[in-house]
Amino acid sequence: MGSVSDPAAASASPAEQRPHDDSGRARQKITSRFSADPDFRQSVLVWFAIFFVGSMMLAGAGVYIVQDREESRRLAQVKSEESGIVFAQMGAIRERLKLVRSDLMFLRNERENLLNTPGETLQSTSTTAGSVFKNFAKSREIYDQIRIILPSGQEYLRVNYNGGSPIIAAETRLQDKSERTYVQAPLAMSHGQIYVSPLDLNVEDGRVVRPYKPTVRISTPLETADGDRVGVIVLNYLASSMLTAVESAADLSSGDPMMLNAAGYWFVSRTPPPAWGFMFDDEHDERMNILYPQTWAAAQTATSGQIRTDEGMFSYSVVDPVSDIMTGVQDFEGFVPPRAAAGSSSNPRRWYVGTFLDADQLDAEVGEPSRAKLFYVGLVLSLCFLGSTAAAFALAEARHYRLMLERLARFDSLTGLANRRSLEEQLDVEIKRAREHERSVVLAFLDIDGFKKINDDLGHSVGDEALVDIAQTIERKIREYVAFPPRGADEATIAAPVAARMGGDEFVVMFPEAESVEAATTMLKRLGKAIRGLSWKGHGVGVSIGIALYPEHGLTRDALLETADAAMYQAKSAGKNTIVMANSPALASA
Repeated sequence: MGSVSDPAAASASPAEQRPHDDSGRARQKITSRFSADPDFRQSVLVWFAIFFVGSMMLAGAGVYIVQDREESRRLAQVKSEESGIVFAQMGAIRERLKLVRSDLMFLRNERENLLNTPGETLQSTSTTAGSVFKNFAKSREIYDQIRIILPSGQEYLRVNYNGGSPIIAAETRLQDKSERTYVQAPLAMSHGQIYVSPLDLNVEDGRVVRPYKPTVRISTPLETADGDRVGVIVLNYLASSMLTAVESAADLSSGDPMMLNAAGYWFVSRTPPPAWGFMFDDEHDERMNILYPQTWAAAQTATSGQIRTDEGMFSYSVVDPVSDIMTGVQDFEGFVPPRAAAGSSSNPRRWYVGTFLDADQLDAEVGEPSRAKLFYVGLVLSLCFLGSTAAAFALAEARHYRLMLERLARFDSLTGLANRRSLEEQLDVEIKRAREHERSVVLAFLDIDGFKKINDDLGHSVGDEALVDIAQTIERKIREYVAFPPRGADEATIAAPVAARMGGDEFVVMFPEAESVEAATTMLKRLGKAIRGLSWKGHGVGVSIGIALYPEHGLTRDALLETADAAMYQAKSAGKNTIVMANSPALASA
């Protein structure tokens, strides 16, 4: 290797310099030939035209097919994901409705069993009922009120949840509810039937209670064994948990979770418009049938499905709480399931649950066709141009890539240093050159002390990180050797050292055409100090260095490597972190 007088050039490793230089020369050679040789230039242009026109025809058809299939695939994936979310939302609603049904039947049965005890009346069991209702409200935590209302419509017993401290309402606080549908309707029902009110917000004294209390009132007749209708049991179900479950089920949705009533008003909506618009006079126009008329109109034609319009995609299913609350119940103590048809457009309790991706959200997930086509056309034009150019210069490019592959085979994949094969080849060259010019070659064999503990304690990933850091430190120090040579070295003739990884935690540094062993040793001391200064999660390392000289310690590559390796082991035996010259005691601490 010749001397290096330019520090900037010396700062680049062989892996950085040579492939770049080779490829640059190859491109320059081809460019020169293209400019100077008309036949070569004409041939290139003809082949370019053939490849370009042909590839564009094939690519045009391919782009259309690929883009269309990709869009269909993404759309199918989005549809499948959203359908799964709707299924989960439906399950969350039905499980909660079934729980409320079971609770209502339990309380009704408990009351009727006491009433059917000889000598017991509604009045005589009121104390027991109040205690049972309080305990039930406290344990369930989902009922704002539990009530018994007389056939006259007067509240007979009311337990208020009271934020987790249930209380029995005083007699003076009991109210007349004779005008309420949840009282009138069950009084006209057969025994065992259940009434389900619309879902709305709780109102007190003509105002919506804040914070909001989404409420469904569920009631059933209460009667004796003789068939005497003595009242109605009413549960004010706090639907907040149900609405939260509907929203949470859509956490993985690409769109917005939704739950709406039959009029198109939102119960659940993460984005404007706000929920509960039907409860406020100034928000009566904030509903889906006005804001998304195409989607809403299509949703009226089926009880479930996925609707895609210019407005977006609505994945939905219809919930009929009157029917769903009775799902799975047959001949339960003589009750008759409600006759209201599930999915009937006349049913005001009809709920819509699902997710909605507006046009922008859907385009983001699937890809707007026009934009996609423009993108693919541009991409294909570029690829066809580049591909045709590459084909025209195939020979030159093939040669370039072959050289690049050969270079890659000469460098360590982890650290980027020269590998063993590359070092051996360069060492052979430098020994021959040193023999011709009567110069020396200094070969230093480095073994990292304490590296095994890093692998054992921190894992091989940190070990690999450590090896990379050590390699970079070695490269930096050998560059400094050229740019800032040790005192006593001849700056005009000093050659750049070569660093290589032999395997594991073993490295080699070669000083070609060395004139000063002392200068090389000084650099190695600096290198050892720099390596000892490295740390990984509190773990440090040292380095043991063995030095061999050409021709003093060997005339061949293998002899020098073996001698330097033996000197390195001598350094380890001497207490590690030591530099040892072959056939000599330890020179100094590394």
